[in-house]
Amino acid sequence: MQHNGVARPREPAISKRHAGHSLLIIESIWLRITSPTRPTLYPSSYSIPGITVQTLTMVSRLLWKLRTDRSGASAVEFSLVAPLFVGLMMAICEFSFAFFTLTSAQQAVWTEARQLALGRVTTTTAHDAVVAALPRWAQGRATVTADKDPADATRYLVTAAIPLTSAAPTNFFASLYGTRSMTASATLPQETQ
Repeated sequence: MQHNGVARPREPAISKRHAGHSLLIIESIWLRITSPTRPTLYPSSYSIPGITVQTLTMVSRLLWKLRTDRSGASAVEFSLVAPLFVGLMMAICEFSFAFFTLTSAQQAVWTEARQLALGRVTTTTAHDAVVAALPRWAQGRATVTADKDPADATRYLVTAAIPLTSAAPTNFFASLYGTRSMTASATLPQETQ
């Protein structure tokens, strides 16, 4: 088909305008069937054993009300999301405390290994200094050793082993840790003077 010398594509049998109109007609029929303010389309002689016209009308009205009622949706969404959010926040806190404990232990053992290597402290003093440098919640259960390295007598080995159940003051997930522990260690050669 040509219009003013330009070929136009052929329109489909149902144009967009007609398709939209058809959808409106279908929607209006559906609303007439399900609307609680309209009379039902069921004739009074229509019956299913045990189900009356009043029951069908009541169910239709209840479904309409449930479809349009949005009260309480936020509470339901919150109840689904809140446990996940709280669990995530607890895991972040637990991991942060454990990471702080590990970095404190690593810094303490390195510092005391350095002090031992320079001959500034004794092994007992180094042991006490590492325990004092740990966070309070980890001090009681930490196993600290500060002595010569058994593999090489010219080196000092300082280690601090902290059970994961004592790595954080919160212990939200203590049942998951079992008997695992985290260890910080440092080995430095003895300095000659």
